Amino acid sequence: MNPINALFSEPYETSLELPLVTVRNTTGFIKRIQQIVLLLLRPLLDAFQYIYHAFANFKKSRSFQIFLSKTCENCLNYDLKTLPWANKQESKGLFLFVHGLFGNTYTFGSYISECHKKYPDWDVVAPRVYQRGICSLEQATLPLLNILKDYLNRFPTSPVYLIGTSNGARILSKIETLLSEEDLLSRKTRIISVAGVHLGTKVVDTLVNFQSMRKHVFHELSEELTFNSPFAQQLLKELQEKQTVWIENGVDIKHLFIATLYDECVIPQSSCLPILKQGQTDYKIFPDHNHLSVVHGAKKTVFNWLKEN
Repeated sequence: MNPINALFSEPYETSLELPLVTVRNTTGFIKRIQQIVLLLLRPLLDAFQYIYHAFANFKKSRSFQIFLSKTCENCLNYDLKTLPWANKQESKGLFLFVHGLFGNTYTFGSYISECHKKYPDWDVVAPRVYQRGICSLEQATLPLLNILKDYLNRFPTSPVYLIGTSNGARILSKIETLLSEEDLLSRKTRIISVAGVHLGTKVVDTLVNFQSMRKHVFHELSEELTFNSPFAQQLLKELQEKQTVWIENGVDIKHLFIATLYDECVIPQSSCLPILKQGQTDYKIFPDHNHLSVVHGAKKTVFNWLKEN
């Protein structure tokens, strides 16, 4: 069965008692060998998928690619006049896609193609994250929050579907903590995290030991993305507390967290699967994908979940 969802064991507890779903691989030896072989083929398959959807969406790129522009001496923002709904009086709904660290707007190319087919009257945006996410969470989040706020203010009842991967999922978590019940009260909101790095990753713990890597690549991220860091714990705590606000005010919001057994970037994989005690949350685990390929591999699951929820 794909995805496998019978792999949960006892929750992992952080020092702030923010539980994560832990993952135990219960597949047999032969099955694991098959999964590993398939994983080795994924980069080639993903390359074809990426190129195909990049070309397929090239002519439509202006309708969903939003670029940062300088709005003051030391700040960047998205030009709200370039948003696809800038001159609209109504909108059926919004898809907002947020790519991960070092990523780009075509990370979700296959999703965007699917949106054009299944949600032709919806607005779709896939912004380029500030510095491709190689910046503080605040720097990456605030310009994207402005995009979303503009939509929420213009269309107070239209549904919003927010989908992020890796660091993009972490950005969406921060955005959620900054929204109010007035923003979401009269609409359906769905938030999907694909291989999200919610409690950091031990990969960064290892990389930041190299001083050149810490200085030239990670900057603020070295403290934000180390596994179980105070920063990551605080963000998860705020996200959990926000679920209580949503429930108390009758906000229609649901979350889907997706992980893969063979995630080479988010270690442990449990970091992808926070338990939001007060929220309505679903979890899906894929046994035969890596950190990048799970984005496209989860597409069918994501759209089916959106249809059912």
